[in-house]
Amino acid sequence: MTDFANPVSAVMHGLQEALRSVPEIPRIAFAPPSGAAPVDILSFFDDVPRSIAPPYVAVGPIGFQPAPYAGCVRPVPVRIRIRLYAYDTSAGRERAWTMAWKALLATDSNARREAGLDAFVLPEPWQFVEPPVAIQAGDVINPIDPKCVYFDLDMVVGEPRPERS
Repeated sequence: MTDFANPVSAVMHGLQEALRSVPEIPRIAFAPPSGAAPVDILSFFDDVPRSIAPPYVAVGPIGFQPAPYAGCVRPVPVRIRIRLYAYDTSAGRERAWTMAWKALLATDSNARREAGLDAFVLPEPWQFVEPPVAIQAGDVINPIDPKCVYFDLDMVVGEPRPERS
């Protein structure tokens, strides 16, 4: 068993690595609840601690379903759709949209290719059968909450088949 025993946690790791180089997504110091020393982390969260104030990027709903079988992967490739949210509290939505746009450019395979970058990679043994592409974006209007913008990534992930000798 690996640290990334399922395709969703592998994608989460890949996304975090892809977003690490985006200067518009701030880094923050987070003190773990265990009382350990604060650590400088990317402001990208699966579960946002209540003590963290925007701006940050957070993972929203994640869904997956079996994808049509591809002979190069096992046991069943999965189509994963993941929503990323960009939160901000400044006036207007400019900063939230900018964070979302820059995060989209860092994770969408077409945008990465246009920028001369390789697609972001997944930890072994996972690989993309279909690399991530942004399929929609929008904003969430709630007057009492921080400004919130989202985009959805769609991809197919599988494990390579072992080579036969």
